[in-house]
Amino acid sequence: MEKTSISGIRFNPPDLSDGGKKLHQEIGIGKVPFPTYLSFRPLINQMTKTAREKNLFEFVTEGESVLKRLNEMPELMGPVTDPNLLNENRPLVNFLINSVLPPVSQDHTLAKLSIPFQLNAFYMTPALQELNDNHNVQYEINRDPQLMYCATLVGACVLVLNRFYGQNIDIEPPFSISVTYPESKIQRFFKLKMDTSFVDIKATKPLKPLSQDDINNLLSNIYDTDLWLRAMPADHFEFHGFTINSMLEITEEEALSRIKQQLLRKEAIVNQRNIETLEGLLQTFFKMKDLRLGLTAIDYPIENTVAHKYKIRFDFLAEEMDQLLGAANQNSIYEKACRYREVLLIEDLKTLAQPTPIEEGLLDKGIRSIIVAPLFNKYDQVIGLLEIGSPRPYAMHSFVELRFKDLLSLFSMAVERSRKEIDNQVEAIIREQFTDVHPSLEWRFIEASYNLMEKREANDGMGSMEPIIFSDVHPLYGQADIVNSSNIRNKAIQDDLIDNLERVKSLLKRCGETTPF
Repeated sequence: MEKTSISGIRFNPPDLSDGGKKLHQEIGIGKVPFPTYLSFRPLINQMTKTAREKNLFEFVTEGESVLKRLNEMPELMGPVTDPNLLNENRPLVNFLINSVLPPVSQDHTLAKLSIPFQLNAFYMTPALQELNDNHNVQYEINRDPQLMYCATLVGACVLVLNRFYGQNIDIEPPFSISVTYPESKIQRFFKLKMDTSFVDIKATKPLKPLSQDDINNLLSNIYDTDLWLRAMPADHFEFHGFTINSMLEITEEEALSRIKQQLLRKEAIVNQRNIETLEGLLQTFFKMKDLRLGLTAIDYPIENTVAHKYKIRFDFLAEEMDQLLGAANQNSIYEKACRYREVLLIEDLKTLAQPTPIEEGLLDKGIRSIIVAPLFNKYDQVIGLLEIGSPRPYAMHSFVELRFKDLLSLFSMAVERSRKEIDNQVEAIIREQFTDVHPSLEWRFIEASYNLMEKREANDGMGSMEPIIFSDVHPLYGQADIVNSSNIRNKAIQDDLIDNLERVKSLLKRCGETTPF
């Protein structure tokens, strides 16, 4: 439908002929069955009442002027059935819209005005209009259309309960929408909020009697739309006015929530695809498309290193270096982060005076700025490293570091859980395959058990234990004995028994002298 620009107000004249059914069908969300009509009467009534109560003389004068003109145009007071009336009364409609959406905020406020509980809008703010006009933007609603229909219908019925049945129920369905910009691939998340302050309800038929128990039963069955419509039939009520539908950005909160959910999944950090998913969520969280994520399980000091791997090796240099904390990498950013147990921020790796092979390798990988942090288990031991980087110098700075620190506990718990799961699997294989293992040789059996675990994962549970052979091992045998040690031991036992008997004999003699039998 053609869009019309009117004195700074850009209208999308709604198609009132079908009640918005077509748009609902296109999106797949059912239309609320209550009759709904566009009307400015609730707004005018509230404006005039507020102005008079607060003694706003200038506003009252202007409001009364608007009211006088509306009295001369009862068709605009509603219900408005002809969308051309909006165009024919530009100054009046401008005033009404600007009273609920101040012009100074419209350039950055994502909002639209709609007929109650309908998707099509008769006005959008410039910010939302610009977003809508960008046809490359992809939208995704985070809830099932049927669930959205249920919530919208129940929301309308709750207004009826509040208006006619003395209730004070406040509901706000948790709907959100994600918007993806293809040119940057960055997602932004918005919470959908509907303001019904300017909606009036008319009862067209006698109210059905509802007790408090009936109302409580309705609130306990919010997905049973038939039950709600039996209590408040659609042909008993009409909704007049308009709703203000706004999109409040919650990108950071939603991205953080999804990061938490992703880290709780099985194999969340032992699978390359899952790591890439986490990287995408971090790009959204930091609003930085070129952000890269690195994660590895590591033990510090090196003496704490276990005899098997943890399958968590997704750091930036995973393919180039076997040991991030080897002797050759002393004083690297990784080693310093572990040694000082602190988050380390490098705005530009090229500015380092004495780079180690680690920093040189990162530059070769295209990383210019980086933040590295050690991850700890519940015993406060270093068990991993988390890093984010960018090819742009100073892309990582102190404000990014502050938000980065909020994520460390989440990744620490994920690494600790994954390490524990792998340790348990290795221990189970050792119990299954071997008898008691001498501590000095345990490392080799742990290594073999880990290898068997990987074979089974790669071959649908099939695999056999590899032979455990110690090359170039020469056993030494020896025997030591103390000459005549058995005789000496027996003589000591005999002397001990004789001493005990002598003591018993002395005790009995004293008892007999004291108490004769």
